[in-house]
Amino acid sequence: MKSSFEIGEILFTICAGTYEEAEEAFTWLYHNSWEEIWGVLNARATLCGLSIEDKKSVVIHAFQEFWKKARNGNIKDTDKDPRALLHSIAFNRAIDLIRRNTSKKRHLPKEEWDGYVKEVIRESSFAVQWRSLERKALADDLIEDFRTWMMEQDGVRRRTAFAMAEFFPDIANPKEIHEMLIDSVDPPPTYESVKKARQDVLNKFRASIDQKYRR
Repeated sequence: MKSSFEIGEILFTICAGTYEEAEEAFTWLYHNSWEEIWGVLNARATLCGLSIEDKKSVVIHAFQEFWKKARNGNIKDTDKDPRALLHSIAFNRAIDLIRRNTSKKRHLPKEEWDGYVKEVIRESSFAVQWRSLERKALADDLIEDFRTWMMEQDGVRRRTAFAMAEFFPDIANPKEIHEMLIDSVDPPPTYESVKKARQDVLNKFRASIDQKYRR
């Protein structure tokens, strides 16, 4: 039994080795990688909505999916760093859980959902201006204006806005949004188009708040 592996040989061994060799390499990878994945899940602000139990399930899922992909011949480039694939699987799973949790909230009774949205907004960077809008009874107007604008936009900008809503009140960075859209849109958008669309959405939202706030 090998006591250690070079990271460059791990993926090839798991994909092409005997079952015993693959299992040994996989065990070594797990013991030397799970803390890194756990750390990333805790460090990313966009994943702060996940519970501890959710994050545990994400780590387990990442290694299970990695093993199945490797042993079923679904990984073609065996020279890759296996940790990159683990991170990708974990991130996609985490986003799926956030979407599922958000979807459950959207099906709350209207009164509960309105209360949830207001609590989220109060914790955001727009909190001070939002409270002023509430006092001026303009908050609902802002939401309706922004929704109308969003539905009139082209595909990339509209999808980017919806993706950003999944992370709200955190402001997702372009890389996170691109990773979220690349597997769900055909043809996938380019990174630059997502980056520009994200800035357009932020500019519109901030301009809408400023316009209402000055009333």
